[in-house]
Amino acid sequence: METPGRDRYDALLRHLQAGRELPIQPRQRSFRPSVDVHRVGPRILGIAMVALVVWVGAVAVTDRLKSERVDTWSGPDATVHSGLRLEGCDIPGFDEDSVFPGWIRFDGRVYRWADLSAPISDGSIPTSYTPTGYELGALKMFRVNATAAGSDQERILVRNGESNAGAVYLLTPECQ
Repeated sequence: METPGRDRYDALLRHLQAGRELPIQPRQRSFRPSVDVHRVGPRILGIAMVALVVWVGAVAVTDRLKSERVDTWSGPDATVHSGLRLEGCDIPGFDEDSVFPGWIRFDGRVYRWADLSAPISDGSIPTSYTPTGYELGALKMFRVNATAAGSDQERILVRNGESNAGAVYLLTPECQ
């Protein structure tokens, strides 16, 4: 392997070629990428892009429809309504919530989501919170009795199912 004038790699290649020298083909330059792409790869990428566009479009359409919908709560009468946006009233942004509404019309007054939560349990319902009898799916509405503000009915609480906290809503006189 030690031959004068040649390096070890060249000698090793010559030895592995059994003494025959193989012609080296010059590389041809092309604009083809050096990474092999399977022929189905662009199709999968195209299908994924179409699926992404359809999904984003569906989310946008359902958000738009949901933001304009007004729900009627079940209860003693059909006078309680809620939704995400209220025409002519500047309610803070609450469009992305899929559980709680942004506003509630109850007893002829409009309450807006206060970005607050309050603890609630079965033990606090008769003393701190009074059930109103109104429900929307798993949501139940309560009057807040524990504060001075509760005596003026400035706050209501909405509980989702049997959760340990509820969303607080404040009276919004400017949206009557």
